[in-house]
Amino acid sequence: MLESDEFIATHRTNPTDFTRRRTLTLSMLVICLAQGFIKGLQSELDDFFGRLGDQAAFVRAVTKSAFSQARKKLKPSAFKALNSLLLDRWYQSVEVPRWHGFRLLAADSTTLRVPGLPETIDEFGLHGGGKGAPVPMAMAFGLYEVFSGLMLHADLHEGSARDRDLMAGSLSHVRADDLLLLDRGFPSYWLIAWLLQHQRHFCMRVDAMAFKDFEAFLHQSTEIEKIVTITMPAPAVRKAMSSGYALEQTTFTVRLIRVPLPGGKSEILVTSLLDSTVYPASEFGALYHQRWRIEECFKLLKCRLAVEHFSGELPDSVRQDFLAKVWLGNLTATFAYLARGSLPDEKQAHFLPNLTYAVAALRASLPRLMTKVRNRVRMIKDLIELVANTLEWLRPDRHFPRARQAVKPIRYRAYKAVR
Repeated sequence: MLESDEFIATHRTNPTDFTRRRTLTLSMLVICLAQGFIKGLQSELDDFFGRLGDQAAFVRAVTKSAFSQARKKLKPSAFKALNSLLLDRWYQSVEVPRWHGFRLLAADSTTLRVPGLPETIDEFGLHGGGKGAPVPMAMAFGLYEVFSGLMLHADLHEGSARDRDLMAGSLSHVRADDLLLLDRGFPSYWLIAWLLQHQRHFCMRVDAMAFKDFEAFLHQSTEIEKIVTITMPAPAVRKAMSSGYALEQTTFTVRLIRVPLPGGKSEILVTSLLDSTVYPASEFGALYHQRWRIEECFKLLKCRLAVEHFSGELPDSVRQDFLAKVWLGNLTATFAYLARGSLPDEKQAHFLPNLTYAVAALRASLPRLMTKVRNRVRMIKDLIELVANTLEWLRPDRHFPRARQAVKPIRYRAYKAVR
C-alpha cells in the first residue's frame, strides 16, 4: 500500500515530490513517523535506521534537517489512510462484543499545547484562562470504540472549538448501529435534535439545571425513568440556524434515566433508546461508565506516547505527529486485545495487558515489522506472546479522587526523553 503509485500521488504535497529515489521515500517517511517520536529527533532517526538494519547501535542514515525537509512534502492524510486500513482489516477479522447489538462509541475532546510558531498560532489560536498568559492550544477530538479500544476517528481543531460542534461535524463517522456515549460537555437542545434527525442513537449525561424538564425530573420526582417530549426554546432554534444546522423538527422525545451514585446523589442520563423492556434502566449506569475508556485512551496518548512532544513546529507537522500516534495507539490496542484473547478465560477475568510495555515492544519492532516481508507472521505472533506474558491485575473496585490542577503541566520542547 505505502509503495503504490495511488497512495504516493494522494498523500504528497506536490506532483513532483517523491519522484526521485532517496533514502527518505514517502513510504519510509511514513513508517518512520508512524513509530511515534518521543525522544530527540536525531536520536529517533538513528535508532529507527539501526533497528531497520537489525543493529543494536544507532545508525546515521539521514540528518534531522533532511527529515524536516522531506516531511514538508507529506500530507497528514497519509496517517488517516493508514488508520482506515487498520480499522478495515480489524473489523473484517475480529468479532468485537456489542451492547444489545450496538457498537459503543465514546466521544470526547482534550486540549493539546502546540508549538508557538506564528503559523501554528494562526491555525489553532492562543487560548487559556485562569492563571498565566494565553498559550498556543489545539483541541483534539476523537470517536473511540470502547470494547476494542480503537480510536475510529480523531483530528485536531482550533483550540476554542466546542464539543457539540465537533460531534455534529463528525456524524459521517457514526453508523446507524452505533450508540454514542457523551459526557456533560455535549448536551444541548440543538445537538439532541440533530442526532435524532440523523437517526443516531445516544446516551449522554446532563446537568439538570440547563434543562428545566430534566430539573423537574431530578428534583420533583422519584421516578427511575421517564419519557418526555421537549419543544426547543426559540433562542435555541435561532442558535442552531445561525450555526448552520437546519433542524426539520424542533420538538423531540427522549427518555430520562436516574442513576444512583455513591453518597446518595444521582446522575441524569438522557437517551434516544425509548423501549424500557429492550433497554432496561438498570443497565444504563454500567453502560455510561464505559465512556471512561476514552479518558484512558487520551491518557495513553498524552502520558505514554507523549503526544505533546511534537517533532516539528508547523501545523502539518503537528498533525502528522498527532495522527501518527493515534495510529500507533490503535495498533497497540489491537495487539493488547488479541493478547488478552489468547489467555485462558480465568486469566482474562483478572488480568489486563500492560499497555506501557506493549507500546515499548511495538515501537522497538515496528521498523522491521513494516518493512520486512519475510517472517512477518512470526514477528506478530512473538509480539502477541510477549504482550500476553506482561500483565497487570484488573482491580475493578479501585477509585481515586481526581486531583484538579490549577495550571496545566508544560512539556518543554527542549527537554525530551532519552529512552
